[in-house]
Amino acid sequence: MIDYGKNIYQLKNNIYFAPYLQTIFETTGESLNHSDLKNWLQNNIAFKFAVQSIYEPMYSKAAEILLTDKCNLCCTYCYSGGYRSSQTIDKKFAEEIVKNLFRNAYMTRISSGKKDTVYILFHGGGEPTQAWDELVIIVDLANELSAKYDIKVKFNLATNGVFSKKQLAYLLKNNFDFRISLDGIDKINDITRPMPNNTSSFPVVSDNLDALNKSGHKFVIASVVTNENINEMENFISYSVKRWNNVYDIRFFMLEETELTHQNKINLLNLKKFQQSLYNGINLMICEKIGKYAKYKSIFDYVLRNHKGCCAPSIMQMPVYNSNGDILRCNAHIFEEKAKIGKFSDGRLVFEKEKYAHLYDEIKGKTSECNDCLCNTYCEFGGDSCIKPIKQTEDYCKYMQEYFTDMLVEIYMNPELVSTSSILQETYSGIRRVVHWRT
Repeated sequence: MIDYGKNIYQLKNNIYFAPYLQTIFETTGESLNHSDLKNWLQNNIAFKFAVQSIYEPMYSKAAEILLTDKCNLCCTYCYSGGYRSSQTIDKKFAEEIVKNLFRNAYMTRISSGKKDTVYILFHGGGEPTQAWDELVIIVDLANELSAKYDIKVKFNLATNGVFSKKQLAYLLKNNFDFRISLDGIDKINDITRPMPNNTSSFPVVSDNLDALNKSGHKFVIASVVTNENINEMENFISYSVKRWNNVYDIRFFMLEETELTHQNKINLLNLKKFQQSLYNGINLMICEKIGKYAKYKSIFDYVLRNHKGCCAPSIMQMPVYNSNGDILRCNAHIFEEKAKIGKFSDGRLVFEKEKYAHLYDEIKGKTSECNDCLCNTYCEFGGDSCIKPIKQTEDYCKYMQEYFTDMLVEIYMNPELVSTSSILQETYSGIRRVVHWRT
């Protein structure tokens, strides 16, 4: 391994990979220590990259809003299920969030002359449609300000899919994007996502998906992968595509450790097994040209063009507003004191700038081993700045490093596999060719 301020890895023989440049290159007889080669790599204009700076959430034009703790399902692994207080967001708090978003978007227009878009996401903590009146207040106010200031607004709903047809009609009228949770077909789903009194939720959710699909509106299905359904992923994909042709994406999330996983004695997944199953599922969606996957030529193409990193709230591009008045940087850790970066106080949104700067600088999801890993920028669990990262295992890390090394070599030998790749010809005699992909 040669370190020029950033790591460069030897993949095979004289084929190398520079993660920070997103580049694979090959030397032809020249030593990688050669000063001219070093200078070429550092100075070539094709390889300039931007360092992400801290983003101040108080100026964000996007918000993730946790409307309520209330829920109409009894999921066995719910991250907030062990702490429910049945609280619902204060209407004044909700209105101030919307006003702040449009204020920021309007200031962007004044300062830059460019129009901007406001994004409002209704997420978990409970089921958003259980706080229906508050959701409608937010949507109606956002639409009013959108028309007044000529600023676009987009709504997204992460839901368990248990809501009325009347509610669905309102959501469709307002052009919501949907992410609906479903863990499998029929009884497989109901093992982990039952209704109260242990009745089946699958018929209700699937019926709403039928109605959504019939409307022609594209949507995403989200599935938590557990030991109960990990061997059913490919069957679930095939079933979903056959029944709901407008599904745009099926996202699989690995089961995380929660208060309820302890209470219900639920065993966590083997990370290596999950990653292998995940790639098999993604490969099937690419082959079937499902929704967003139609643009990818192969699993190699998909992995290289989908930098994992963290979720947007985690890197503070999108503050999370909790129903109790807290402002957070992570929706999955609503009871973690260190995740709080502000609060609704005296009718105002108050951000603690020093605290979120400290979080950004000091709390990293990656370990020191992750920082030096070949595949850290593409690893499912190696994202920066996560409040409570998933602990990795030696067998998983070894598998990922070997898999990614083999994949990079394959890409280099067959650059046509990557639809976005470009080959930079012989700029420097010590390099045969450079494969450089854009994300």
